[in-house]
Amino acid sequence: MLYACPEFVSANATNVFFAMMDYMSTTNPCAINGRIRELRIRLYGPRGKSAFARDVGLSPSTYNYYENDRVPPADVLVRIHERTGCDLSWLMTGRASSGGSGPPDRSDSELHRALDTLLMADPRA
Repeated sequence: MLYACPEFVSANATNVFFAMMDYMSTTNPCAINGRIRELRIRLYGPRGKSAFARDVGLSPSTYNYYENDRVPPADVLVRIHERTGCDLSWLMTGRASSGGSGPPDRSDSELHRALDTLLMADPRA
């Protein structure tokens, strides 16, 4: 079931919602689980489930459902996109958007985390 959460509403929420609708009607829902797993392994390693779950705001048990057999709601996909920098279109459909790419490399994620740490330490940076 798709729904728009208050934290999901943004300038591009409508586009993401319709992309999700397209995804749900044309893509094997189980394939998204594999892309989430691929992204997590690429960025956090094979033993990084708990760290990845915490970074996207989920409990490890809830994240485990999404990696193995349940399609996450749109707001979770957006959070994964925001925290990892992966292409949202790739995450939902397996195809990168024009100008986008698939999952980011580990170095991209490490850079994002380092920047987040710096900004939390000094928001004026």
